[in-house]
Amino acid sequence: MVSAIGSWPAMVRRCRAVAGVAIVSALAGCQDSQGPLGSQSMAADLSDTKQVLVMTLAQQGGTVNGTAQLKALTAGSEETMTVTGTRVADTVAVTFQRAQKTSFGFKGWFVSNGRVLSGTLDGAEFPKVAAQFKYQ
Repeated sequence: MVSAIGSWPAMVRRCRAVAGVAIVSALAGCQDSQGPLGSQSMAADLSDTKQVLVMTLAQQGGTVNGTAQLKALTAGSEETMTVTGTRVADTVAVTFQRAQKTSFGFKGWFVSNGRVLSGTLDGAEFPKVAAQFKYQ
């Protein structure tokens, strides 16, 4: 018997195809559920301080390491820092270590399907400053 929406075998094939796509999508999502954090650059526009903070991190297990540049928008100066920290699930906590100034930290979590690292800078000239790092 054929209904208005098609034959039973055809409907089963469509359901299997949709289920297969859903399973592959779910597995891909689980594989990357913590958000991307390879050797990619992320930038935060710190408009209140007229600066941009760019960091490049690499993850090995629960440890993250990398470099960062704090760039002044008006003077064109740039300060390079070392970044070390941890990652547990979607939460990242790092310290920006400076050569000649007081270090500061950042704690945040991935939002927007892992495309944005949202959180708070704290320490030195950043007393609890909200920051959103976006992939460049």
